[in-house]
Amino acid sequence: MEQELVEVKQREVVAWQPRVCNLAAQILLHACGKQQFRTTISDYFAKLAAANDSGLQQAAAGMGMQLAQLGAEADDVLTRRNVLVHPGSLESLEVEVNAVRSCITTLLEQACRQECRIVRAYEIFKGAFPERFK
Repeated sequence: MEQELVEVKQREVVAWQPRVCNLAAQILLHACGKQQFRTTISDYFAKLAAANDSGLQQAAAGMGMQLAQLGAEADDVLTRRNVLVHPGSLESLEVEVNAVRSCITTLLEQACRQECRIVRAYEIFKGAFPERFK
């Protein structure tokens, strides 16, 4: 019985991981104003960090991260997921954030730490880049 529970939890991680990763990428695409952005590499957020962008500074502070760390992690998320993301409306994004955030477990967080951190910080990104989340 205990082994079955472990297997169910592992399958749950496998099932939720793509959705969490795509959602994190959508949040970042909205934050950088590039909802239709397609690339295999990204340095957009690293450049914002290097320029000491006030919005990214606010997001990093709200997440308890260093500016350069957030820039690098955000670019990593976009690089991993960008070609698979199909951005939608802001309204759809908000519905998805509410649905997915309540399903983040410890195991899921271990599987995709950066993405879970970004999804949990959605309101921080909205506050840091208000003109992009209207």
